This record gives sequence, C-alpha cells and structure tokens, in this order.
Amino acid sequence: MVQAKGVLPNKSDDREVLYRNPATCGYFIGVTVNAAGEPELRAWLESVDRAVDALVARQDPSEDFPQGRKVARVAVGLAPAFFDKLQAAGITVERPAGFSAEAAPATDLFGGHPRSAADVLFYVASTEEARAKEFLTAVADSSVVTGVTMERGYQRPDESEPFGLPRRCPKRQGQRSAARGVRPHRGRPA
Repeated sequence: MVQAKGVLPNKSDDREVLYRNPATCGYFIGVTVNAAGEPELRAWLESVDRAVDALVARQDPSEDFPQGRKVARVAVGLAPAFFDKLQAAGITVERPAGFSAEAAPATDLFGGHPRSAADVLFYVASTEEARAKEFLTAVADSSVVTGVTMERGYQRPDESEPFGLPRRCPKRQGQRSAARGVRPHRGRPA
C-alpha cells in the first residue's frame, strides 16, 4: 500500500464503478488487530497489499473493454490505535500530524454515537460481490486479526445518496440530501 489505490474516482471508467451503476455495492470493513510482533504485522500488511491488488485488478479484456473493466475500488483508513500497535511491535512509522493529542477535537465529532473500535477501515465499492468476499476473506485470514465488522449498502435509485451517505455534506446535522424542489427554506426566521 505504497500509494492510495483508487481512493477518488478520476477517470470515466473509475466513476462507472462508484456512481451511476445500480450494481455497485459499498462495503465498510472494520478490522481490529492485536499487538502482535513485527513479523506477524508485516506479513499481514503484505497480505493486505496483495488483497488490494487483487480487488482492484481489471477484468480480462473484452470487445467492449479493451483494457478490461474495473469492477472495484478501495480506500484504506488507519486509526491512531493502529500506529500505537505498530510502535509496540517495534515498527517505527511517523504518526500523522492529525493524530496528535493537540489536534484532537475539543468536542464530540460523532454526536454521541460510539467511535469504531477498528484499527483499519476499508471502504470498498464493487460491482461484483464475489470480489468483495475474496477481499474480506484475505484480509481476515490471519492470527493478527481479532475482529472484523462489515456494513454494506447499495446506491439509491435516484442517485442522491450512494450507499446511504449524502452526496453533499449537509449544513445542519441530520439534514439529508433532499430532491430538488423539496428542500426546506434556508432563509432566516423573521
């Protein structure tokens, strides 16, 4: 995972995987790892790297898709606790600036909802459930992994909320992406 592989769609074939495709399913896969030794953690990270490569690999070329069609994308997020576990295993990595105590928010970001216990979060968008299953199996198949959670969902038919998440960040907490012409008046009260 030297580079982010497919975090943002930037070409038309990338966008077809994530948007305007009713067959696309989004998976949020949370993985908790134990404080294993360096060899075990490195081996797991290498297996995750291979699993990501297999997930985002194009299908075989066809007449319609000479380069092969993309059927999946993935974004990987690492929690602060993951960096602590790497350090405890003797793997020295620079901690991102946003994970410092000084950068921690003064208020609860999640409105009272519990934070995820996952050390690593994978966001997978795929048009083939079998690819997502193979990825999940590869990521979870290690003694380093102590827990796996998964949430999944499909894009709404009106394309307003891919996988149940608002397309645009709402200005007010709890406000959803309403269809045009049905949005509440945003003026100031008299």
